[in-house]
Amino acid sequence: RAVVRIGSCVVSDSPSILDTITIGDRDILFLGVIKATYGSSKKFQATCPHCNKSNDVVMNLIEDFPIQEPNVNLRSTITQTLKNGKVVRLRLPNTGDSIHVGKNSTLSAVQNTLMLSRCAVWDESDRPANAEEWAKSLNVADRSMLVNALLSVEAGPKIEGVNIQCAHCGGDISVMLDWISLLLG
Repeated sequence: RAVVRIGSCVVSDSPSILDTITIGDRDILFLGVIKATYGSSKKFQATCPHCNKSNDVVMNLIEDFPIQEPNVNLRSTITQTLKNGKVVRLRLPNTGDSIHVGKNSTLSAVQNTLMLSRCAVWDESDRPANAEEWAKSLNVADRSMLVNALLSVEAGPKIEGVNIQCAHCGGDISVMLDWISLLLG
């Protein structure tokens, strides 16, 4: 709701544009919304697990979330060769894929099946009748290789946990972040 346009596309005229952007681009947009909302820094509270006292944590939204430059063209496909010699082409997951997978399963094996079935790119003559069944039929090694190929492309802002020292007792505090806690926390 906070994104007005992507390129020349007005989002309110064509909201489905958001489903087509890569996950990295989605995360860049999300970080931009957080920056527009809070400025270049965001303050939140973290409780020390050692002394149970509250600590103020200030995240620098520019320095603490470096943008990872991808090592591949995000619009091209990734090719992987299965154990049987068949070459599989995969496009990178987009926001629509992420939403579909999240809505349809919480089990990682099922999520992997759904994501592979959505991201596989086929020539018309090779297209399976049911992409989900194709993904399910892959052996463990091939599934793992294809999932790892998708996960290996890192693009967009890098969000990770941060380690700080408690201002009260000096103990280590590990603060795990995600986009929602960064926006609302």
